[in-house]
Amino acid sequence: MQLDRCKLMMNDQLYSSSDVNRDLDAQALAHHLLIESIIAHGHAPRREKLAREMGLSLTEVEALYRRMAENHALVLHPHEPEPWIIHPFSLSPTATWVEHDGCGWWAPCMWCAFGILALATDNKGIVHTRLQGEAEALDLRVDGDDIAPADLIIHFSIQPRHAWDNVHHTCATCLPFRSQAQIDQWSHKHDLSRGEGIPVRTLARFARTWYGRHRDRHWQKWSVEQAQAVFEQFGMVGPFWAIGVGADRF
Repeated sequence: MQLDRCKLMMNDQLYSSSDVNRDLDAQALAHHLLIESIIAHGHAPRREKLAREMGLSLTEVEALYRRMAENHALVLHPHEPEPWIIHPFSLSPTATWVEHDGCGWWAPCMWCAFGILALATDNKGIVHTRLQGEAEALDLRVDGDDIAPADLIIHFSIQPRHAWDNVHHTCATCLPFRSQAQIDQWSHKHDLSRGEGIPVRTLARFARTWYGRHRDRHWQKWSVEQAQAVFEQFGMVGPFWAIGVGADRF
């Protein structure tokens, strides 16, 4: 697929609204191609291949990736402009593996695991993870709203408004527990923030809505107002879940 070349110097010169729209479209196309490759092949294309698919130079794709990272559309490796995480997928091994029909993908966290099920498997599959992120292996069998075990609580340790302060830590601490008391014990044991826990079925429905558009060709990040509305739609209200104001996109 060919794309008109974008010659933007976002930080060094003024640019028109048409330039901005063209750049956002390029970001959306790159995101779409990356997501589709991960779903189909289990990995993202190298930036050289994506450059060929988009009709861009390697330098342009690297600059595009950096703008996408600034927009929280992906997370880059710190040492090179290659995707590390493209939510809900991790391109490095994690403790959470989503499996369906002989295919599988790494998820950064439980929220992302249900996002993968929504995008890639029609909400069916097995999530292999570890209770509390510790020793006990846990397999969640999912078929739509039929989730076993069904009594799990998913703990969000980090307030959403701080999620992107260190998104790796945010994802690493979004874990399954058997009870609120277990969350209390875990938080005290590891000296980690005691946040909010939600039922696993609520998380599954929330993730379907949150990640439901991520395969779209013209996908864009949620605005702060849109993101807050999705949280509220699933009963995630109160000071902990308040995103606040700031960036245009969450």
